[in-house]
Formats: sequence, structure tokens, C-alpha cells
Amino acid sequence: MNSLGSANANVDADVGASTHAHIGTVLERTARRYARRERDATGGDGGATVATEPELAPALDPTAATAAPPAEETPVVLAGSAQPGSHPGDAYGHTDVSATERHAGLGPTNASGREVERLLAERPERSADDNDDAAAGWLNTASATTPVWLVAGGGLVAAAAASAGGGGGAGPGGGIAINPPTEILPITPPVQPPVQVPIDPSSLGSPSLKLQAVGPVPVQGLPSTRHPVVNVGNLEPDGAWFYRVDGSQDWVRGQGAQVPDSVFQAQGQHAVEVYQMDLAGNEGPIARLEFWYDSLAPAAADVSLKSDTGDTTDLVTADATLVVGNIETGADWFFSVDGGEWQQGQGDEVPDAALGGDGTHTVSVVVRDPTGNESPPMSITVVRDTTAPTTAPTVSLLFDTGEDGDDQLTFDPSLALTGMEVGARWSISLDLGQTWIDAPDANELMFRDTDRFDRDGHWVVQARQIDAAGNVGTAISEFHFDLDRERPDAPTVRLKHDTGLFDDDRVTSIGTVVISDVGPDLNWGFRIDGAIEWSLYADMEIPSWEFGDGRHVVEVACWDAAGNRSKIERLEFVLDTQAPASPDLGLAPYVTSDTYDRYAATAVI
Repeated sequence: MNSLGSANANVDADVGASTHAHIGTVLERTARRYARRERDATGGDGGATVATEPELAPALDPTAATAAPPAEETPVVLAGSAQPGSHPGDAYGHTDVSATERHAGLGPTNASGREVERLLAERPERSADDNDDAAAGWLNTASATTPVWLVAGGGLVAAAAASAGGGGGAGPGGGIAINPPTEILPITPPVQPPVQVPIDPSSLGSPSLKLQAVGPVPVQGLPSTRHPVVNVGNLEPDGAWFYRVDGSQDWVRGQGAQVPDSVFQAQGQHAVEVYQMDLAGNEGPIARLEFWYDSLAPAAADVSLKSDTGDTTDLVTADATLVVGNIETGADWFFSVDGGEWQQGQGDEVPDAALGGDGTHTVSVVVRDPTGNESPPMSITVVRDTTAPTTAPTVSLLFDTGEDGDDQLTFDPSLALTGMEVGARWSISLDLGQTWIDAPDANELMFRDTDRFDRDGHWVVQARQIDAAGNVGTAISEFHFDLDRERPDAPTVRLKHDTGLFDDDRVTSIGTVVISDVGPDLNWGFRIDGAIEWSLYADMEIPSWEFGDGRHVVEVACWDAAGNRSKIERLEFVLDTQAPASPDLGLAPYVTSDTYDRYAATAVI
């Protein structure tokens, strides 16, 4: 503001709660409340008055003045500017404002004898009955270059002219007219660089810290994550923020609004601390966040059939319940059937009903740890079959040792079973269904455990089949046979004529062999000199023509109707059917001489 003659300019700064980011407009002609105070040339102050100017009213108190101001005393307007935060202020939080004086419509003036006396400030928060407190904050300035202080946030600044004679006060002759300006003056730049308004450090809020991705379950009471990016919020505009990790002594200036995941290397517990600083260097409180970092995928689950009811290794079953194992502590597991939606598992089993109907099904299982890391999927393909077979096997004797080979009479109760569906096993009962004996696998088509038949006589074998899934057939077949394992007595075998020198030397010239002691309903047979096949005769003799001269071994045995063979009896003998040659007879010489011979009466053979 200019100094006009000896007059001083009085300026009142708005210290109210109503603030604006940009200040420097002039007084508008609208209804407002104003604070007014006058000062005479000797420095005496008049009382402060609060008044409301109605819209378009030319003056606060047009009747108060004793005379109209001289023509040269055209009202002037003071316009100021202040941008909060544009330049540091003083220790009290004030901001510089520069002001200039202009005659309305006439430009700047340097006329003397003029006193610019009032600053009118809009204070909308005050009521009409406020008293002279509304005029608090009056400031004096002696020249246009003297700064005027405003509290941080600024205010609406305006002024009016008064005569050099001072005249003032609220009584008669002291009124000052307020005339609207005929032009809105531009905001003039600050004479000196703006000073930032100091801010109380306690007004800096604590930064907010939040993990960008949080796991579904806390770990050791801490929020968990597999992507340790920390979002930083509640930051002051144009300020700076700093962080440190795991108690480090070094603070790092943050970029953007995140603490990057690259600063968290080790798995496990971490702590990050953050504070912010404004442009004046004020530091706010430290915010802290502790969390658990885990980016390692858990091990894959183990999946198996709870009961492979068919062959124990073929994954074909009538009960498709699956057992899920190898789940780490605190982790969840999920399963999907045939590529369908993932479902969270309960306990350690996938129930049979979850697979749906019969057929081939593939079940996949994944493990998710508390941080959200997932294991590789583990899959198993099973065949679910809950339909029992409706046909029964066919049973027969493996060896029907009876006479005609098809009389179901045998001394060997081994059984053959046929007629099962592919992959099915037989199951038999020897006690009319009280107990059952199952084949070990589908490849076994015979029953050879003859010790199960603990008696001779008539037997009834019941048979059913068990399919590959373990379903037991409802159809049952029966097979009847007779078992006879008792061996008959061995026959007696001898030479019909032992013609040798001695009666029992088994040297004979007649090779007929006689068989005796063969029981009723038995058959007998023989084989000679180690032959493999047995020969049967209806008569009870082996004729002599079966043998040639020489040494022979005859084996003889009996068979009953079931095919049981007696002990083998053996006979060794020598057959000689050739008569010896006749001897030669003659006399042996007795005396010999040159003239004659004499013979003795001794015969020589």
C-alpha cells in the first residue's frame, strides 16, 4: 500500500476459519458483514463496528458523514495476494501479502492527504451480534512495500479511502463510504518469493500400510501374503515418505505409493516401517506393519482309493471314496471331478457320491497353504462300477477220473470254473453258502485246494462271480460230484508154472503169469519191463506169448471205479524155452604102444 501524505494505512487480516487457496479479489457488492475501524491523523483509533451491507448498498453508514468527500478523494481499492504454501512464512504461520492502491477507474495514485484507513474482511462464521472482536487483527503499514501478514489460508482483502483530515469513528461526521470498484484488479505477484506456511508436525497424519494381496488365513497371528507389495496411503501432497525393513537402521525414500516386493527376500516374518515428511521438513509419526511372507508352493497331495474293491491295484471299484494325504498343517485342499468346479475338501476324503454315476472319472486335488500358494495338482483316474453281475460261473471237475470220464466220480476234487465276465473272479461255497472262497484274481480259473474236501462222498459246489469292481453276483450255480480217494488192495502176481530146478527160483520155461486177489468192481492192468502204458486184461492171466526168453519184470495193479489205483505188485522171472543139446559119448584111451592100442572101459561125455 502507498503512503499518502502523512496518513497511514490500517489493514485488518482475516484470521477466521474461512480460508481460500487463492486470495486477492476485491470487495463484492453483496450482503456481507464487515468490521470497521477509523484512525485519525494523530494515530487515535475509533471503536470497531460490525455492520452488514445489503446487496447493492453503496455504504455502510451513509448518514454518518458530516460532508461529502472532496471530489479528488475518489475511493481507492487495495488488492492483495497470498497463496498458502507458496513460500515459507514466519514462526507464527503468517504469509506475506503485497498490496497496491488504485483510484477506482483512474489507476495508481500518489496524491497526498489521503488516508486509507480500513480493511474489510469477510467473516461468514460470525453472527450479526458479534462485537468489536470482529475487528481483531488490525495491522498498520506505512508504505505500499510493507508486507501485510495473513494467517495461513489467507482471507478476502479490501479497503476504502478516508480524508486526510481523519474524521472517523462511529459518531456523526466519522462515517466512511464504501463504493464498489469499477474494475476488478489483477492479482499482483508477490514482491518477494512466497514463504511456505509452517505446519504443526502433529497435523501430519500417520501413513496407512496395507498388503496389496492378503492370504486367506493368518500365519502365527500375522496377515500373510505371497506377493509382499505394501501399499502406502494417507500421504501428504508434495511430501516425501521413507521406509525401512526388518529393523534396518537405513531409511529408504519411497517411490510412488508402494514398498516393492523386491525388498523382502527371505521367507517368513517381516516388518516394514514408514513415516512421511512435508516440504518444511516436518516428520510425521511412524507407521508399522508386520506380516508373514510365503511364496513357496506346498507339496502335492497323495490321493488313493480308500478301498479298491476289485483287484487291489486296478483302480476299478464299487466304492470310489478317495483318501487325501500329505496336507501340510494349516493348509486347505480342493478337488475337481472330471474338470469341473473346484470344491473345498473336508477332512481327508473325497466321498464316493462326489464322483457321480458309474464310469471312468478323473479327480484332481490341489493344496493351498494359508498364504494362498497352491501345490501342483495331483490326479487319479478310477472306474466306478456299482452294478453286480447277473450270471453265475459254470463248474466242472478238472479231472473226472471215473471209468467213463463223465460220471462226476473222481478221486481228485480239483475244479474248473468258466463263464465269468471279463475281469471277474469266481467265488465258491462248499457248505451251501455259509462260507465262501474267493479266487485270488481274475486269472485263476481253477480251484486246486483239495484239502478243503475233508471227506469222501457226495459234494455240492455253489459258485458265483465277483466283477472287477468287487460287486458280488446275485446268481449262484450248483455242481454235484462224488469223491472217492480210497485205494483198493493190491493184487497177487505169480508164475503159473515155475519149471525151474527149484520150485521158487522163478526160472521157467512157461511164461504165463497169473493174477489173483482182485476185488469186485475192480479192474487190473499190467506193464512189462518198465513200459509207460498199462495194459488191461479181462482174464486173470498174462499169457506166455507176451514174453520172450530172458529176464523180465512184470508190474500189476488194480483200479476202482473212481480211478484209485492200488499199490503196484512186481514179479521178476527168467523165461527159458530152449531145450539143452544132446551129449557126445566115447571111450578114453588107457595104454598106448607102437604096435597096438588098449582102451579102458571108461565113457567120456
